[in-house]
Amino acid sequence: MEITLLDAQGTANKLIELINRHEKIDFAVAWATSGKVADCLLKNQDKFSTITIGLNRFVTEPAFLEELIGVKNAFVIKSDKGTFHPKIYHFVSANTSETIVGSSNFTGGGLGGNLEASFHIKGESGEDIFRQVEAQLNGYKKYRRNITKELVDSYRDQYELNKARQGRKNPHLPGDPGNAEALTSELLAMSWAEYCSELRHKSGSSISGRFKILRRAREMFETVGSMAELEVKQWRAIAGLLTEKQKEEDDARKLKLHDIDWGWFGSMGGSGTFQKLINSRNRNLAKAVDSIPLSGEVCRNDFDTFAKHFGAAFKGGNGATGVSTATRLLAMKRPDVFMCVDGKNKKRLKKALGSSVTLENYWDTVVETVRTAPWYTFDCPTEKTEQKIWKGRVALLDAIFYEE
Repeated sequence: MEITLLDAQGTANKLIELINRHEKIDFAVAWATSGKVADCLLKNQDKFSTITIGLNRFVTEPAFLEELIGVKNAFVIKSDKGTFHPKIYHFVSANTSETIVGSSNFTGGGLGGNLEASFHIKGESGEDIFRQVEAQLNGYKKYRRNITKELVDSYRDQYELNKARQGRKNPHLPGDPGNAEALTSELLAMSWAEYCSELRHKSGSSISGRFKILRRAREMFETVGSMAELEVKQWRAIAGLLTEKQKEEDDARKLKLHDIDWGWFGSMGGSGTFQKLINSRNRNLAKAVDSIPLSGEVCRNDFDTFAKHFGAAFKGGNGATGVSTATRLLAMKRPDVFMCVDGKNKKRLKKALGSSVTLENYWDTVVETVRTAPWYTFDCPTEKTEQKIWKGRVALLDAIFYEE
């Protein structure tokens, strides 16, 4: 048996040699990108025993996957528990086997620019080390997925979005539990024009009232540095708790809350504990809302901080934290990112997203999924009414999914 230590460039050179020379090729790599070695591999597709490429963390290039659509014995893996992270290159011809295993991924960095270290092992095919390598490769069989156009198209959309926004760590692929319907639902397939048409059709005369709520809520947030500085009736309005009687009181009129139906986007009147927290202007609720920036990018860490403070507000209380009350506050602060999930929309929303929505899964199930939709990624339009829609386009999903 011969064992040699290779750096990144040495691994690249050796891979080209082995791909061209051997009869059978088995790969299992965390990530793959286009390049000189990839071109060599693609020219030798008839030698593939199994080529398995990981999709975790959006490093693998969609362009490389496109070359493997429908190719026999080419697969992808996305691990839901940890990251699929091997770098195994195995070659066999007659009684000779050669394996490269180490740190080098099938990427430009792993095969060129990085400081890498991998072992090249050469020997007789029956030797124990090669049996172990083959057993390891066979162990990935249950996780493999065929590379289809549908899968690559879905991955590409999420890859580009993640590249721009640094969103979710891993893709949602066709066939994933709780996501199959979402990937093909009309909600995520709609263009901007189709979205606007659907919104106008479903919302009817309520759209002007919804615009009023979003405009007034933003005005309130813009006048203060913290939710804590707002008056109690402003808190109640933002939380969807302001009653008709309270709207007509002098202080509500002075605060310009009287001519708006604050029940749109979810009326929260049924939550007693939430009402008490709102009426006391609970400091943890204020911290939660303050965690979400009023402008610019909203990232997962912002949401996680919100959820932490929101949960702390209910600690020791008589009521459980709920997705409806939490997302009402989120939708009022950033209607371009969040929608309120409540009793009037959750049934149809579940069907569209392929999963029930909880506060724990809200970021992945709603925010990151919606961010893949063409209507969401559409640039802000110049027409005034469409600008209003665009600025509240996620919160306004409530009108589309609303049902009595």
